[in-house]
Amino acid sequence: WDLGDGRTLVGEIIVTHDAPRTVCRWTLDGPGPVTLEVRPLLSGRDYHALHHENTAFRFAAAAEGAAVEWRPYDGLPAIRCSSTGTWHADPVWFRQFLYAAERERGLDDTEDLASSGVFQCSMYDGRSVCVFEAG
Repeated sequence: WDLGDGRTLVGEIIVTHDAPRTVCRWTLDGPGPVTLEVRPLLSGRDYHALHHENTAFRFAAAAEGAAVEWRPYDGLPAIRCSSTGTWHADPVWFRQFLYAAERERGLDDTEDLASSGVFQCSMYDGRSVCVFEAG
């Protein structure tokens, strides 16, 4: 992304082949500091279903060091993330995500996702200081 002042922010998404893990890494090209906020969007659903705002969703996060863990619903595996940033609770629903490909197929196409908070990372020139890993 062009930050508009001669600096750029490069984002990478790495999906591992041998484990259920995704790593997102951002690198600042230019002088810092810059604060990057990363807000995970969560659901708890089968891949054939869509998620909608409901009162059963648990926003609570257990933070331990650099790791944060969520258990949004009984009977589902925990979601665990680690980051070089700091975690701040801020529960909110994001509504009406439209999935155009699903709409083209004639399937249900609109979903709500939950976020229990945000990671804040201080970025400096040339260093990938914000790493977000989920698995």
